Amino acid sequence: MRFNKQIILILVFLGLFLIFLNTHKAIVIDSYVNSLINPAQTFFNLFYSWDNSLLLGQPTTWGQTYLFPYSFAYYILSLFFNVSLCQTIVFALILWVGFYSFTKFIQNEFKTISIYSYIGGLFYIFNLYTLTNFSGVSVLLLPYVILPLQLYFLNKIFLSQKYFKYCLGLALATLFMGGINPPLVAINLIVMLVYFIHLVISYRLLEKTKSLLFKLFLSVSLTLLVNLYWIIGIFSFFHSSADIQSILSEPLSMQNQASTYLNVFRTLGLWAFGQGWDGISYFGYSPTYLNNPLLIFSMFLLPLIILSGAIFIEKKKPIFWVLILIILSIPMVVATNQGIFSNLYGWAYDHVPLFGMFRGSYKFIQIYIFGLAVLFAYLLTIIKKIKRKSVLAIFTLVLIILNSFPFFTNTIFREDSKIQDIPSYYYDAQKFFEKDTSTYRLLLLPVQYFAVFDWGKISADPEILFNKGLVVRQAGSSEQKSNKIVLSAYQYLLNKDYQNFEYLMRILNVKYIIQRNDFDWSYYKDISQPPEVISDILSKYKKIESFGKLDLYQISHDYLPLINSDDITFQKINSVKYRIYLKNISNQQDLSFLESFDQNWNLYLKQKPTNEWCKSLKEYNISASSAEHLPKSMITECISKQKFLEGNELSYFYQRPIFDSTHKVVFGYANQWIIDPQFIKQNFSKNYYTDNHDGSINIEVDLYFKPQSFFNLGLIISGGTILGCFGYLIYSSYLKRNKKSNKPQLSRSGINKDSGYV
Repeated sequence: MRFNKQIILILVFLGLFLIFLNTHKAIVIDSYVNSLINPAQTFFNLFYSWDNSLLLGQPTTWGQTYLFPYSFAYYILSLFFNVSLCQTIVFALILWVGFYSFTKFIQNEFKTISIYSYIGGLFYIFNLYTLTNFSGVSVLLLPYVILPLQLYFLNKIFLSQKYFKYCLGLALATLFMGGINPPLVAINLIVMLVYFIHLVISYRLLEKTKSLLFKLFLSVSLTLLVNLYWIIGIFSFFHSSADIQSILSEPLSMQNQASTYLNVFRTLGLWAFGQGWDGISYFGYSPTYLNNPLLIFSMFLLPLIILSGAIFIEKKKPIFWVLILIILSIPMVVATNQGIFSNLYGWAYDHVPLFGMFRGSYKFIQIYIFGLAVLFAYLLTIIKKIKRKSVLAIFTLVLIILNSFPFFTNTIFREDSKIQDIPSYYYDAQKFFEKDTSTYRLLLLPVQYFAVFDWGKISADPEILFNKGLVVRQAGSSEQKSNKIVLSAYQYLLNKDYQNFEYLMRILNVKYIIQRNDFDWSYYKDISQPPEVISDILSKYKKIESFGKLDLYQISHDYLPLINSDDITFQKINSVKYRIYLKNISNQQDLSFLESFDQNWNLYLKQKPTNEWCKSLKEYNISASSAEHLPKSMITECISKQKFLEGNELSYFYQRPIFDSTHKVVFGYANQWIIDPQFIKQNFSKNYYTDNHDGSINIEVDLYFKPQSFFNLGLIISGGTILGCFGYLIYSSYLKRNKKSNKPQLSRSGINKDSGYV
């Protein structure tokens, strides 16, 4: 009963903290902003491996790691609450999961349910690492908060007789790791490996090698199967992304400049801490941490108390593995910035495969904090004298609250990182674009990404509400393919070179221009033109609508359809699949697809070609043009009803794509194939094409992004594994209850009541 009361007290505390977090009643701009702008759309879009909305189309296999639990949580909560409250609940749940995860591990590891064990849990969730992540990248806390629970499951797997449910628990907990950040995944694995070695040595598990290997095999297998959908996505990303090598080989010059041994000792060392832009600190509370003598002293004092206590206690065996983690983590955080270890770190960064992911080595601070929290909980556990234990607990609790004061003073978030709401005129524009269901893109002016508006700095494009492809400069180099095209178009427009501008708009599938007059022009005065200049430039085009501060212009010519060739009909099934019917093909002809080039886009020939699935949505009468590659005939786009599965997605694993050798880049960014009717006649039966009287043929093809098949397979295996495991546990529980109920019952006199004897 005492334990239950303690749990209730903690839950009440965190519930009050949840309410406190919600006092700002605003949306805090966080790492994955799409979940805040449109939770439902974001969640369902993550089921697809290709995103049409930005960068002229891009793979999203990496983004699919956000599906569970992060995006799913926002989607479910959005069904009942507004976005601000959804975010507050998610923030509080992250804290609660971290607290519960840590205390569950401590109670099992040190066999205690004392309320003193919760003090370590409070330190684990209220510290500078969690604080800085809450100020903009809260999603990075998911691997951190689930780490202790993973260790708890490891303990139960290898030390319990009934271990299957703990294997499943470990697999489900690993969903929190996802592929959100490779270094964080690696850090969790490092800690788990050290703890596993500790279990093997401390409990002599090698004496039962067969049992150890079986449990290890089962836990690893279940974990891989449950998490297969995002693991496949990560491998696909590493295989197909042209940028991954540059990501893993960035120089260390901008990292860890604040990570000295003294700073790390007091859990500080993030390079951006104390930095800012235009006189404004990235973290509004950082000057207090850096300049206040009392706070500086208290931040040194808490680790000093914990580490000195660990040194002087006699029973070090249970925490020896924790001390090893701490000793390893501190120089890893400092990296190349200071000390003898810096040379070794630099060598490993340049020569050890994948070690380059640790360019931002401050993330290793979480191992140090975890170690401190475990040591602290252990100290409070082994101290026998209640008075001494109470004094230490109260004193350190004061230090914890003081050292994480922004949590308790409503100063976690900078005011310029909050927005009260997205203006209603964005939703008015959303309704307009929902009525026009054809596929096209929108050019956003001005061209800045992560925009600062007069209603807030949102660090994203709120125009994703429109569910159309957006042509706007994104984060990255101006030489990046999509950015280069966008900036060229913008320069043509500023120079009033309308011919080249319109050509670019045409091959980019752009139908409308949106001028956003709600920009903070004082913020952009040095890099963007003011509204009156843009308005003058766009006066050539017809303004067809105004939504609040959004002006909508239609370009005077027909835009090029997303898929184009001579006499074709196409339908968008979803963002990774298009159905195309080509008729009257007599000679070789080009087929263009106006999404960013990717080798994983393939054409698959279908049997019994027909266009009966088409209900005409829009007909493009493309006139003759002197521009290279532009078609000169009729193209029909069909009404689309988005389908996640058609039932044949896995068949693309063994189907042979056609014309793959002709796949090339066109228009500097898009995809193009050469359709050859003679090749089809020579290599396929008449079941795959229909003949016309003039000798031409008609064919039907699916344009498909193949990584989606891998994701679908992974999702089926992961979902099937989870359902199978829960089914097994439910069935086992049923058998156990049934066996217990059928067990002969004895009366108080010891006589079997069911025997027939009295």
